[in-house]
Amino acid sequence: MKSKLLAASLVVLSTLASAADPDPCEAFTWDVSRERALMAAEPLRIVPASKSGESPPLLEVGKAYALALVPQAEAQFAVAPGRPTKDVASSHAGLVRFRVETAGLYRIALSSSHWVDVIDGDAVVPSQDQSRRGCQKPHKVVALQLSAGRDLVLQLSGAAPETVVVAIIASPATR
Repeated sequence: MKSKLLAASLVVLSTLASAADPDPCEAFTWDVSRERALMAAEPLRIVPASKSGESPPLLEVGKAYALALVPQAEAQFAVAPGRPTKDVASSHAGLVRFRVETAGLYRIALSSSHWVDVIDGDAVVPSQDQSRRGCQKPHKVVALQLSAGRDLVLQLSGAAPETVVVAIIASPATR
């Protein structure tokens, strides 16, 4: 009888502890509810990222994609990544492009810790980012002020995952 009572007590305590655990995705200081909703949608279209800046695939703003990356040692970046990669041998990378029709603040959400560079012509667009341990979709969100009407290159580098979920959205202030 005591063992059944003890077992029941442990179940109740573990349930209460789980309910009290905060959602790691709630720790972002930005509201990432739109990114979470896009990234949770299934099925995601799988897009093979390019290993160079020559004709990378085009992503649409407001959609989530699963990018299949290449070994970083094979990548030819449009511009040198803004952060050096510590272990190129185990890292994956890739390039895609996108276009925004309205200038303003945009966010790129990732399911990984890949370094994000957005290239406009020959220049890297300055950005701010946040990432949260334990949150996978998104794990990282990067905010950038973007110009309208031209192709921009998104290059990912410096992390091990071969596949990464990516969503590009207009920031709530831009819509």
